[in-house]
Order: sequence, then C-alpha cells, then structure tokens
Amino acid sequence: MLRCKIYASDEGYGHLVRQQAIAEALSALQPDIEFDLQTRNQADAASWLFPKANVIRRFNNIIWPRSESGSPDLEQTKIFYEDYIERSITFMQEEDLSQSYNFILSDLVYEAFGIAKQTNTPAFGICHFTWDWFFSKLYPLPVQRHVIEHMQKLATHATKLYFSEFTPPDLIQHYRKQCIVHPLIVRKQYKSNITVGNKFKVLLMDSGANVLATSIRNAIEQLPRLPDIQFFIHENYAVQADNITLMPANVPIIDYLQHMDLVISRGGFNTISECIAWRVPLLLISEHMNPEVERNLFCVKQQGLGSFTSLDKFEHHFSSTLQHFIDGEYDQIKHNMASHAIRTDGADVVAASILDQIL
Repeated sequence: MLRCKIYASDEGYGHLVRQQAIAEALSALQPDIEFDLQTRNQADAASWLFPKANVIRRFNNIIWPRSESGSPDLEQTKIFYEDYIERSITFMQEEDLSQSYNFILSDLVYEAFGIAKQTNTPAFGICHFTWDWFFSKLYPLPVQRHVIEHMQKLATHATKLYFSEFTPPDLIQHYRKQCIVHPLIVRKQYKSNITVGNKFKVLLMDSGANVLATSIRNAIEQLPRLPDIQFFIHENYAVQADNITLMPANVPIIDYLQHMDLVISRGGFNTISECIAWRVPLLLISEHMNPEVERNLFCVKQQGLGSFTSLDKFEHHFSSTLQHFIDGEYDQIKHNMASHAIRTDGADVVAASILDQIL
C-alpha cells in the first residue's frame, strides 16, 4: 500500500480539482493508494472532492488578500507576509511527522517541500504558476525580496515541479532544472441528462473563491435585456427571469459546461482548461493587477480560443458588450475551439511520471 500526503493551498478551488484529477489517475494505476489532504479554508470542498481521503484541517500558510474589486490588496498582502519566514519555520517544526508517506503532492505550499526534505520523502509540486512568481509581478512589490527567496529555496527541495503548457516562460526558465511541462489537467468528463433547451446558452460563473460575486450581481440585472439568450447561473444568486436558469449547488458545473455555447467567467485556469477540453468558447473578465489572470487571458487570446472584457464593461455595460462579442469575434473563436489540438490528459501524464519515480 502507498500513502500520499497532499498539501493544498488555502486559496481558490481549481487547484483542488486538479489535485483530485491526479489522485484519480494515480488510483487508476495503483489502486492501493491512501490519501491524507491538508487544508483549512477549502476543507469542505476537499471533503466533497476527496470522499475517501482523510482531510486534515490545518492552515497551509498561503493567502493573497483581495480588495473589494477582487484585485490583490497590496497593503494587506504586505502585512500578512512581513513575518512569513518565521511562520514558515514554525509550520515545519510543528508539522506532525508521526505519519510516514511514500510521497507528497502540493500545489506550491512551500513548506511541504521543506518537510519532504526533513523526512527524505519524494515531493512533487503541481501548478501553473508559483506564489513567488505571482508576488514578484505585483507593483509596488508587496512581499519583501528575502521572503520570495525563502519560498524559492523551499521549492528547490521538490523532487519535480510539474508546470502546465500555459505556465509563464520565465517561471519555467527559473525552475528549469526541476520542471516537467505537462498537458492541461481536467476532471474526467461527466455524462449528463440535463435539459438546456435550444436557445443560445451562456454559462455565467465566478471562481470557487467568489472573487467577482459583487460584479456578477450587478451584471445580472441586465440579463433580461437579452431575451434570445438563456443564461445559466448558480442558484445562490436567487434571481428570477424567463431567460435565466438557476443551477443547483449539488450538480457539478461541468454537467452544464458540456452543453453551453459560451462561458463567461473570471480568467481562472481551471475554467479555461475545462472549456478547452469541452471546446466551449470563452469570454473572460480581466482583473486589475492580477498577474495570473493576465497571463491566462494572454494565452487564451493568443490561441484564439476566447476574448476578454474589462471588469467595468462587464459590470456596467454587460448586455451591449456581450452582444458586440457575439456579433463580432464569436464565430471565429468557436471555429478555433472546434479545431484545436491542445492535449488535456495532463492528470494521466503526471500520475504515470510520479509513479515511475517512486516505484
């Protein structure tokens, strides 16, 4: 039997989905693997995604404070990371090492790699950006340089760092001695019996952390102006209109995604990956001062798989912005989505690579 410890960042939701896809691929190749998963802020989501795992509720030391608009709050970020190195050292000292693991997975909880070094355990990082890269791209720099260097030093203790094809080239170059570039990671495709009708169908969604909730609520008020479009939104928004379908919380978004003509969303990497897998055109919402989202939008636009709009246009001029996009760019993007050759079997590739190194 193999035992694996997963350290999941306490930020967002997409990374958990990708870790779940990898865990599923690992189990398919090696059915006797047991998983412990550690997170605090995403513990409930982890319990749902990993029903057979032992979920450990402990904060994993990484957050990025946001302003009301969803962009990085530089002042709060500066405050949080002033004592990061001390907290990082304490975290590793206080970690329960009574359990032994055959390998460790992490989406860049840096301390996971320090712990792996202490215990001589193979450790693998899986992500499309690193926090040291993220913070170094903010201006003015909110995280002190020696803190970023501490993160980078811990990352060098990883056995391998797996980066996606959309990872920034300068980041791949920095970790070139350790990195393996892999295809996009998506969940196994669900079958669905959902009835969606014959109208042009648009899925309007936020991130797992609800970064754009306020802006989406403002945009929703304009949806009745577009009666020829059927919008699908989460039931938490509790809005009623003939052209709005509320999606129940207990049904995975992916069950709807496969039926959509367009997805409008924050430029999160997991959403982009799944839309590429299902070949659904994208209209993404940009965010002020978010280097990850900026990179994601650049890659989508460069590949011709989607377009983007500003947060202000989305929130205050949504109906006209959407109509202009459909009349203009949509058909070419739909064609590009239908014909792309981007691989989405990253979970299988990463799982096989990890097992090759530990068995």
